[in-house]
Amino acid sequence: MATYSRGRRCARPVSSRCRGFLPACLAALGSLLTAACDDSTPPASVRLAPVLEPPAEPPPAPEPEPLPEIPAVVTDWIEANAHPFDGSHLSLPHTDLEFLRDLIGDARIVALGENTHGTRDFFEMKARILRFLVEEMDFDAFVIEATWPEARRVDHYVRTGEGDAHTFLSALYFWTWRTESVLEMIEWMRDHNEAGGDVGFHGNDMQSPGMALHNVRGYFETVDPDAAPDVTERLHCLTRVANDHTGRSPSVGYDDQSESYRTNCGLSSTACGRSSPRTGSATQPRAVRRLSKSPYRACGSPPSIT
Repeated sequence: MATYSRGRRCARPVSSRCRGFLPACLAALGSLLTAACDDSTPPASVRLAPVLEPPAEPPPAPEPEPLPEIPAVVTDWIEANAHPFDGSHLSLPHTDLEFLRDLIGDARIVALGENTHGTRDFFEMKARILRFLVEEMDFDAFVIEATWPEARRVDHYVRTGEGDAHTFLSALYFWTWRTESVLEMIEWMRDHNEAGGDVGFHGNDMQSPGMALHNVRGYFETVDPDAAPDVTERLHCLTRVANDHTGRSPSVGYDDQSESYRTNCGLSSTACGRSSPRTGSATQPRAVRRLSKSPYRACGSPPSIT
């Protein structure tokens, strides 16, 4: 007979009255159960975690190679030409930027670049310099490497306050401009104009023709609705490979087409200005003339302020 203790099962030896093969098996089973009740043996439900060795120490990092020595002519030039400034944010006063007056002189165009795209400090400093040029030296236009028609919407915002600056900035397609620093500059331009100033925001590029084609079709629908269907048909060779409202273009673009396709497309789109007796060369949309000369591919990702 088997007996049980709380939580653990034990067995007594089988009676000697049992005979034959079956008693021998029961005796063996009883011995195993009795051994299981030995206090020195942990219950079957207990699992002991293996002891892990501590991780080995990583090898020390190699010593960095020493930087090459900067020639004295370089350091001397920097010492003679560098101008310290207090910071990059456009809200700072102009005092430490006064050296720009002599540097710029009577130039009417000032080019501002950056060593890396997307670095906050560079564009903050460009915005600060723009504010100095506008408020202290009577500059009145900001021009950026962005698509011309889309940039016109930003310009409309900074002049009128109509629309949403966040949306218009996102529609410039280039991720390098979709930043908080550029948005802050646009809002400053709006505040400046609202206070009586006159500064514009302009794009000088035409990489993504989608909106330009849309504007051309809308132009003809306004000035000559009868000619609009013919214009739409003639521009189809461009429209089918143009970007959509997110800036994305088909995988097969304009410059992937055959030479004959591009030649015929150029002739077709150039003819748009002659499709209507109400539009001559003087009023022919520039976008049509521009698009008929070169292939374009869209750049950038779907818009979002980063």
